[in-house]
Amino acid sequence: MSGGTHSKGSTATKRHVLFAILDWGLGHATRSWPLIVQSRRSGADVTVASRGAAAAWLQNRMNAIVAQEQRESATEVPPWLCLEKPGVHIRYAKGHLTLPQIALQMPAFLRSIAQERRWIKSLLEHTAITHVISDNCYGAHPPSHDVPSALITHQASPPVPAFFQGMAKAQVSRWMEAFEEVWIPDTDQRALAGELSLPTIAHHRFIGPLSRFSVDDGTGESEAEPPSLVGIVSGPEPQRSLMEAALLQCFARDGRKAVVFSGDPNGAPKTVKNVELLPNPSDGRIRHALTHADCIVCRSGYSSLMDLTVLGLKAILVPTPGQPEQEYLAELWHKQWGWHRIHQHQLAEFQPPPHLEGQTVPLSEVHHGRPDWMQHWLSPSQHPAARTA
Repeated sequence: MSGGTHSKGSTATKRHVLFAILDWGLGHATRSWPLIVQSRRSGADVTVASRGAAAAWLQNRMNAIVAQEQRESATEVPPWLCLEKPGVHIRYAKGHLTLPQIALQMPAFLRSIAQERRWIKSLLEHTAITHVISDNCYGAHPPSHDVPSALITHQASPPVPAFFQGMAKAQVSRWMEAFEEVWIPDTDQRALAGELSLPTIAHHRFIGPLSRFSVDDGTGESEAEPPSLVGIVSGPEPQRSLMEAALLQCFARDGRKAVVFSGDPNGAPKTVKNVELLPNPSDGRIRHALTHADCIVCRSGYSSLMDLTVLGLKAILVPTPGQPEQEYLAELWHKQWGWHRIHQHQLAEFQPPPHLEGQTVPLSEVHHGRPDWMQHWLSPSQHPAARTA
């Protein structure tokens, strides 16, 4: 990502929003995207901080928005401000021992939270940031309440073994208490995340599903013959690559026209028999393929489920092996909406059905669209004690 900070001293009411985004896969970046765009379009300066593939994905999208703005504006378009934030590289196991491997990496994770606190304290001392929005970066909160802050999370009650639940919930609650608000991308009835989004703190707000597809990126491209099969690969390594290989094998055996979106912004496109592999397609290309597909296969990651919900679609779910959150969500959506789910080790030999089972999430169950409440939260009148640029 290109670096840059913003000097103090513009107008007294100028808003400058920092987005600190977790980089464990692309899901946190994709779901934060509509809020990033809404902040930009509201007139605020925006700084985005992340790492790795998430940072590359965000940079590509930001470049596309700037190009679109330049085409539509007669004046110079302000650049996006991009930073690399501290963090920890979590690596998943190849088999089903992911949870123990993550447990071994917890000391590094806790150190990264402390690093985030020092990083944001220094950043606020040297920039004109007026608001902070953190997507699951627990340390990315201001050291005092003169800068309004919000944490985005759907895991207010994390899925951990029973003997850890009390301790885990208490620790997560302490982390959440450091933020002015906690934004939960679910409905008031917790229709999408179930027990995961059960709040444990008072200052929470259910904001409905967040999806990159609620934002028009100006790339509504189409194909003469859209694919029958669509696979979406996501998540940290090595499970991302393992799923990609299994999907290529599965779709090649099927023979129908297929596309796999590989979730690797730095990868190269290729074609394997009847399967096109696209590492970094536009959101318009993904939307068109999804809405015309006979069969969709994807992770049961929460961002993928929100995307499908907003588009009114359904899919076959493949939870990341050993990841309790995705295993819980796959089971929940199977019971609640009738969606089929399979284990990753079954994927290579799986025969995609002609049509998908289950039902789409009724639109009456969700409230989605542009997050207009963001404009209200960013208003200086909502935070009379907040710092100004």
